[in-house]
Amino acid sequence: MDFLAYYPYLKMGSIVVLHDIALNHYSTNLEGFATKLLLDTVVAEKSFDIDSEGESINIGAFKITEDTGKYINDVFSALTITWKYSPDDAEVSLYRKIYEQHYSQENIRCFDMAVKLNRCTLNKRIPSKRSQFTKLFKHVERLMDKNIYIYGCGNYGKQFYHMLEECSINLKGYIISDGEKKTEAENGEKIYWLSEVKLDKDNDLLYLGVNSNLCKEICAELNKRKINEYVIPDKAMFEFITN
Repeated sequence: MDFLAYYPYLKMGSIVVLHDIALNHYSTNLEGFATKLLLDTVVAEKSFDIDSEGESINIGAFKITEDTGKYINDVFSALTITWKYSPDDAEVSLYRKIYEQHYSQENIRCFDMAVKLNRCTLNKRIPSKRSQFTKLFKHVERLMDKNIYIYGCGNYGKQFYHMLEECSINLKGYIISDGEKKTEAENGEKIYWLSEVKLDKDNDLLYLGVNSNLCKEICAELNKRKINEYVIPDKAMFEFITN
C-alpha cells in the first residue's frame, strides 16, 4: 500500500530498496511476507543478495522501468492476499484518496475489494483464535498436577515437549517404543524405552506426541501393556504447533 502511494512520484530509473524480504523465515511472524510479495509482483529490474551459504540476507531492490506502470495492476491484485491486520478507516481513506488521483477505477475497485475481503476474514479469525486459546488452556490445565512423559521423540514430540515446558508442566522425559534407537535429545532430556518406565497411575501421565495417524497404532500397543491412562492431543494442539 505504501509503495502504490509513492510510486507516482518516483522518477524513471529510481531504485526502491526493500528490507525484511525473508521476515517470515527470520522471525516468529509467519505472515511477514508483504515486502517479498511486492518484490515478486512488481514488474521492474530486480536484484537481491544471497550469501555464500545460499541464504537470502533479507534485502532486495528493484529499479523502476517503463513496464512498472504498465503492469501496476499486479501489485493491486497482490493486496487481495490475507492481511495480518487491518488499517483503520482514516488510514484506508487516506490511501484511497491518493490512489484516486493516479490510478484507474479498476485499480480502485481492486483496492476496495481487498479491504472488504480482509476485514471480513479478520473478523472471522478473531473468534476462531479465541476459541483455540480456550481449548489450549483447558487442554494444558489437565496436565498441571501430573508428571508428564511425552511418547515420541520426533518432530511432533519435541514440539509438544517444549510447548508444555514453557507452560511449567512437570516433564519427566520422552518415551519411545522398545527397540527404537535412542537419539540424542536437544537439551539433554531423558529418553526411555516403554518397558523401562513404570507409570504411577496417580501421579504420572503419558502424552502422545506423535502424528495423529500413528495414534491408533500406539494406543493399541499401550492397551496391550494395560496402560489405559494417556492423553491424545486434540486438533487445536496440532494446529497450534504446525501453524
